[in-house]
Amino acid sequence: MLLQELLKYIPDVHWISGRVDIEVKGLTYDYTQVKKDFLYVAMEEYLIHNIWIDGHKYIEEALQRGANSVVMEKDIPVTTPCTRVQIGDVKKALACMADKFYGYPLKGIKVIGVTGTNGKTTTTHLIRAIFKAGGHNPGVVGTVGYFIGDEKLPAIYTTPLSLDLFQLAAQMRDQQVDVFIMEASSHGLDLDRTYGIDYDVAVLTNVTRDHLDYHKTVEAYKKAKMRLFQSLGAYEKEQVVGIINADDPSCSLFIQATQAPVLTYGIQNPSDIQGYDIRLGPMGTSFKVRLPQDRHLEINLKILGLFNVYNALAAIAVGYSQGLNLEAIQKGIEGFTGIEGRFEMVDCGQGFPVIVDYAHTPDALETILKTARGIKTGKLITVFGCGGDKDKGKRPLMGAIGTTLSDYCVITSDNPRSEDPWAIIREIEAGINPGTACPFESIVDRREAIQKALSLAQPGDVVVLAGKGHEAYQIIGNQKIPFSDKEEVKKFFAAESKNQAKN
Repeated sequence: MLLQELLKYIPDVHWISGRVDIEVKGLTYDYTQVKKDFLYVAMEEYLIHNIWIDGHKYIEEALQRGANSVVMEKDIPVTTPCTRVQIGDVKKALACMADKFYGYPLKGIKVIGVTGTNGKTTTTHLIRAIFKAGGHNPGVVGTVGYFIGDEKLPAIYTTPLSLDLFQLAAQMRDQQVDVFIMEASSHGLDLDRTYGIDYDVAVLTNVTRDHLDYHKTVEAYKKAKMRLFQSLGAYEKEQVVGIINADDPSCSLFIQATQAPVLTYGIQNPSDIQGYDIRLGPMGTSFKVRLPQDRHLEINLKILGLFNVYNALAAIAVGYSQGLNLEAIQKGIEGFTGIEGRFEMVDCGQGFPVIVDYAHTPDALETILKTARGIKTGKLITVFGCGGDKDKGKRPLMGAIGTTLSDYCVITSDNPRSEDPWAIIREIEAGINPGTACPFESIVDRREAIQKALSLAQPGDVVVLAGKGHEAYQIIGNQKIPFSDKEEVKKFFAAESKNQAKN
């Protein structure tokens, strides 16, 4: 594709130096991926692997690797001959160029974006299940992986950078995906990773505290998520809809943020998609749904917890809004068996439930522990920690929640990153109220912490391992070290079984 074609619809081009009638064979923001006749896009500041990068520092290296052109925000002189283009907002320009380069891959595909603090992953996969039951070929982009039909690719980010997102969308188009379902994270929205996406549906699960290390305030965090709803109807699509949790305190703010029609779902407050007669059990959940025009569904969920009723209601609202028949909606919801690392039971024949969950915010930890309390007949034993280089304000909150709702706690490391893990643990302990806290201990090594919790458990108890979920690594310093909560559970009980056999 000619460079001049890529630049055609970019509104804020400041100046161009060099020819634009040159062939661009690829584009990238990562200088290590540059090949001959690529366009290198130098962003002033972008987040990759939790490190802020200035792409301008690598322009000369990108040119040495074969780039024939550079798009940049700063006016950087270069010694290697090339075409240079200065643009006011390179992040938005990258999205526009990527969309053009990959042939507008989402055109003609239904696009659904899901945002919220908790529940995004499960909700996107419930939506996927509904559309599969309705005869569609859905794809999903999110935390636990990128799903093209039934093929799973590893996820680098919950919401990829725009170039990677449109490249992924092109792969899905080529595999006849007709519904594109995406987790829209606050980072992804705020950093314009989703710029130019023309949504049919935007979904809000909930808004609680998270990512304040980046957003600084809850208000800024909410505004980032509102961008999904503000974009509804901004491009070509006219039949758009917002799906909003009526029970979330931010409901009215998100309704005001969009010009699109809104469908609400909820349990406590009156809503368009109303859940009622909810029965929570240790093996599953049943509830009824009242839809517009006085239509009803009776749902038997295989997954546990009130929070999953909300996730299911959000998915039902999406299916209803897109004209899926009620039989497909019910079949999809009831056939769903859960997501890796989301209230996932690890069964090694141990005689008591061990639950692995991604809960890493105060609200998520509270929700998971309250759900776990509902299925225990003995003690609730919890292992949790907090990530390093992230929102420090949530650490004492999680300390209070973990030790109040559990019968025994082991506080440990999550992903300490560049921080001293003991310093993180001390900040968690600072929120513990001796008057309400259960017995607890702190063990910095997560493997030892898990082993201690499992060794304490007896039949009737429930063990919750919170914070890591599906992750198969720990980030210590700048290294990703292989580690999986689920695998640690399996190893523990395999060793126990071996020891018993010896005796």
